[in-house]
Formats: sequence, structure tokens, C-alpha cells
Amino acid sequence: MVYATNRSLSSGNLDNNLLHLARQADLLILDAPFAISADEAEKYDPRLWQDQLWQVGMKTAQEAGVKRVVISRYNPDHDDNFLDLVQAQVQSILPNHILAHEGMILPVF
Repeated sequence: MVYATNRSLSSGNLDNNLLHLARQADLLILDAPFAISADEAEKYDPRLWQDQLWQVGMKTAQEAGVKRVVISRYNPDHDDNFLDLVQAQVQSILPNHILAHEGMILPVF
């Protein structure tokens, strides 16, 4: 399990440190602060979120062969209905990526 928060990296580039640490990990937890701006929220399409820190983390996770990714610490201004929609769209593109939610328990074994 890799818990990767407060990362800083250049937009659009893979995070080489994360790539090394997360290679073939069973679980990667990424933070997503400011992941969805008001403009992006109107589009409701995660494929358009190219320059976000969490998007780069997800690309890095794919390259590292991570089995499951949980996105946490996202914009608290969005309600549950919006996050459910985001969750469905993210999973339609990347089925092993989910949004964390209050009370979530993840088995690690």
C-alpha cells in the first residue's frame, strides 16, 4: 500500500518517485485537492482534466501497474450527487479507480 499526499510535480509529467514507490502496488491512495474546478464541473468529463495533480498521479499509477487507486481529499464544495457522477465517469474510464468516502474501509491483505 502506498499513501501519496501533498505531492508537487510539473503538470503533465509522470511522478518518477511515485512511479518507483508504487510499482505493482496493491493499493495507492492519492489526494486530489482542487481536483475539479467550477469550469471542469460544468463539463462532467474527467477525460478533460489533463493538468490536475491527481490526474498525473493516476497516469503514474497506470504506468506503475497499480492494482487499485483510491482518490481522497477532493474539493469539499461538491455535494454527494456530483461526486457520485464523477465516480461513475472515472470508473467508466479507469475501473480500478474510486473516490474515497466517509466511513470507507479498504481490506489490505
